[in-house]
Amino acid sequence: MPKKKFIRAAGYPRVSDPSKKDSTTLESQAKSIRAYCEEHGYVLEECHMYPEAQSAYLLPYRERPQLRKMLEAARRHEFDVIVVTEFNRLSRRQIEQAVIIDLLDHANVKAESVTENFDDSAIGNFMKSVYAFIGEVEREKIVERTMRGRRDRIENGNLPGNGIRLYGYQFIDTKEETNARYIRNTHIIKITEDGTRWTEVMVVEFIYDSILQGMSLRSIAMSLSRMGIPTYMGKDHWHPTTIQQIATNRFYAGKATAGKFLKGDKNKHDSRLKEGKYKLPEGVVEPIISFKVFEQVQERLSQNKSFAIRNNKYPVTTLLRAGLCRCGICGCSMHVVNEIDRRNPAKEFLRPRYTCQRNNGLEGLANCHTVAISSPFLDEKAWEFAVTHIKNPELVRAKVEEIRSMHERLDDSTHIEHQVEEIRRKISNLYKLAESAADNDTIAMLQQRLAQLEKEKRGLELLLQDAADEEEKAQEIEEALEKFEKWAQEVRPFLDDPSYTTTYEDKRTAMLILGIQATVWPASNPQRFKLELAPPQIVSAIRYY
Repeated sequence: MPKKKFIRAAGYPRVSDPSKKDSTTLESQAKSIRAYCEEHGYVLEECHMYPEAQSAYLLPYRERPQLRKMLEAARRHEFDVIVVTEFNRLSRRQIEQAVIIDLLDHANVKAESVTENFDDSAIGNFMKSVYAFIGEVEREKIVERTMRGRRDRIENGNLPGNGIRLYGYQFIDTKEETNARYIRNTHIIKITEDGTRWTEVMVVEFIYDSILQGMSLRSIAMSLSRMGIPTYMGKDHWHPTTIQQIATNRFYAGKATAGKFLKGDKNKHDSRLKEGKYKLPEGVVEPIISFKVFEQVQERLSQNKSFAIRNNKYPVTTLLRAGLCRCGICGCSMHVVNEIDRRNPAKEFLRPRYTCQRNNGLEGLANCHTVAISSPFLDEKAWEFAVTHIKNPELVRAKVEEIRSMHERLDDSTHIEHQVEEIRRKISNLYKLAESAADNDTIAMLQQRLAQLEKEKRGLELLLQDAADEEEKAQEIEEALEKFEKWAQEVRPFLDDPSYTTTYEDKRTAMLILGIQATVWPASNPQRFKLELAPPQIVSAIRYY
């Protein structure tokens, strides 16, 4: 008796809000998918559960990481069935949903829904497309209503009311709108050992007062961490960037604006113009500090920045400054310390080193450590590394191919072209039916269906254009490689000339063109440092999708 074949399944639960990646909604979908697989006798391994927290309407399917992983696994024949709670989990757009299902079909993977049961007949496929069309129309109406409502409430002098609240404030409602105003948040978030009852408002005031007293952003962050004041997200570690964001936000002085987004490429709301901001009336945001204090803080921050630039007395002592050297423990950029050795007054000399000194007031190696390495030593190793790659450009090509292989492009042009041809066939059949139609209702129905098919066809042609753009991107990568090889060919004769002295500017230029990155660990670590390269002009041409 032949052994029964097990049907291997995969699951794709999805929610549209990225902030709900750990939500019960996503887990509820996964639970339904597991129950469905158990009921039908499918074998579902957790490694083939692909939970996603991305919009399937605003984000193209190529840019959803978990969906890409699922399609790649399908092409490797790692499962036989993909289960979703509803087919619109694959995509809110009808044309994209059809392309995804076609990609799965060509991989011999069947798509099944927990709540929607469509067979493989012509009627079943038609009903599936109808449901997808309804889902897309519903989403478009929701977006339009949301944008219209948001625009109206902003023009009426209210906050947008969406998203997370600003630190230090809480939303209040008006008679007309919810979350329309900001008032100070006076809820106690921490009682310190000295008995101080801290609120978010007090934290904001502490930050502004500390800056005026001359404290650095890092020192303020350390102070808050040591006192145990929680951040907005409840974490115990404050970062200087967070302090800077609070210190430069005009809302805290009661000056409220609302951002205005305009449509950019591919109909996305991704273009924000400063001159497009709406200025909201006074009183929409209750001020925590005066505008005079806000301006004084901005002036102090500007002075601090200019002082930091002037204090760089030795700008040409190191090659890997400004982000090219990173700490192996925390991943932060290491800064340069120029120490003068004065043990022999007659022979004073500079001893520069790359250093990462982290102490944010918390325990653990990641929060408290010191990593240092001699700059001349590491620079010498980095220059040797650079020369090796300048003399052997094929090493750079190998590195680029390694990066590209990590982001393999979905070759879906054939499937999209197949969908376009299928729609063209349907349009041709509709024209034949229209020629013989005499009833007005029938003609109106055919016109509506024809308009729908034309819209699908335009959408698929846009997807084909995206695929063509990928080919152009590959050409850009090749051109960038050829440009680098030409530069290496021009530089190589100087490296081979023993009479030529390579200047600091030559070496620094090489570091930037090659994109050399150094990672440094403590001297006790088995690996003291690691050098890698990622030429920015080449890597920036590689599209991560």
